Amino acid sequence: MSCGKCNRLNCSGCDPTAAGYNLIGKTLSSYVLKAPIPDEVRDIQKLKNFFRDRKYIPFAGNIQDSNHTHLNFLLRLSRMSPSLASCINGIKFYAFSGKPKIIRSIDSEFDFEDSLNGEELSKEDMGRVLDKLSVIDKGNISWSSLATNLYNSYMTCGNAFLSVDIKKLFDKTFITIRFHNPETVLYKIPDLFVSDKVDVSPSWDSRYLKSNHPKTYSIYPYYDSNKDETEFSTMIHIKNGSDHYGRPSWLPATMDAFLEVKNKEYLLKAVHNNFTGQVLIEFEGAEYSPALSKQQAQEEGWKNEAERWVGNFTNAGAGPDNPNPQTILITERPAGSAPVHVHEFKIDTKEDYFIKIGSEAERKIIQTLMWSKNLSGVDNAGGFSSDAFLSELKVKIPVLIITKI
Repeated sequence: MSCGKCNRLNCSGCDPTAAGYNLIGKTLSSYVLKAPIPDEVRDIQKLKNFFRDRKYIPFAGNIQDSNHTHLNFLLRLSRMSPSLASCINGIKFYAFSGKPKIIRSIDSEFDFEDSLNGEELSKEDMGRVLDKLSVIDKGNISWSSLATNLYNSYMTCGNAFLSVDIKKLFDKTFITIRFHNPETVLYKIPDLFVSDKVDVSPSWDSRYLKSNHPKTYSIYPYYDSNKDETEFSTMIHIKNGSDHYGRPSWLPATMDAFLEVKNKEYLLKAVHNNFTGQVLIEFEGAEYSPALSKQQAQEEGWKNEAERWVGNFTNAGAGPDNPNPQTILITERPAGSAPVHVHEFKIDTKEDYFIKIGSEAERKIIQTLMWSKNLSGVDNAGGFSSDAFLSELKVKIPVLIITKI
């Protein structure tokens, strides 16, 4: 048996001065478990140079060492993590189902008992409001779609952007509102005594920006206007937090969502590249004519023996010409070696491990968003009519009200 310190056979005892002392420990010390998320959100040098030269504020980091990729990382998690996407979509389903309802509101932040907050409009007032709303140009989307777009943006990355442009021509007023994806909006480095401003562009490629200048907006309640004051524009920015850019409410569950996505990626890669061999048969080869050789592999159309091995014994090698990889692996030993050896592989897919990891990640995500497995459509045996379901929905009403940004 080899020594646990120097890994040498028949070791008579190691001491700190012995050659190879603690060799295993030194070797394993270089295999340190690293946090993977920093690498996921680290900007490439080209992007770092962009923020350094263009004077924009990145989503994370700073101008000298930007981490704007963090925004795309959050967006990708919200779309690829099944549990996170289920919570976001479930809250949206209950909060935004049906048509928008118009009510009176005196103050958007405070609820006075004697105020008209929450009171429904009369039919006459409703008609006047609808006339005003009908002249607003909101693009090719409905008011409901506009609300859900803002919600999706706010929940996925903690930011929602809505621009308002007003033009006065003679006695008519034209109002245009547009929802902007968070990837298309960047804060400019603020000047002294000047309101915060953002630039909007569908692409931040330097070549695109040379011929297509981004449009600049002041952040509401500030606005921009022309000299004649016939054109006004502002950007309404709803965010979760007090920095220039907000953060999503599920940020504490970032690692859980990341783990859920990576588990699926690992399983897909394992299925695609899985070893298909089930039985290994190893025999003694002839002294001057090996049965398995590089030359033979090349004659069969492979680059080398390793490529033939991958093509024949893994799912990655399966294709139109080889739809069913082989399950029996035959190799040879040098002439004069031991007799035939047969070994059967035991395929262990570790289903229980991935099930437990997935369940724990799901629980943490739902807990962070203060949502419910039943309302997400998981473990709901009672159906919509059950008292337990309705009671749980009533408990989550505060979450739904807060969601209506």
